[in-house]
Amino acid sequence: MVQTEINKIIKQLKNNEIRVFDVPEEYKNDIQIVTFERKAGMRITDKRGFDIISNSFFR
Repeated sequence: MVQTEINKIIKQLKNNEIRVFDVPEEYKNDIQIVTFERKAGMRITDKRGFDIISNSFFR
């Protein structure tokens, strides 16, 4: 049942029926949805961040 819900959400994202922000909270970090969003350019991964130990930003 969960798999069919994930497929439904991916199909809705693909057809622009819903936005990334409309994905239900329990499915936002599902690997299949995240992978689709990255391939579609909806979720961009970058190599920037913040190092808590040294208290500095890095690229």
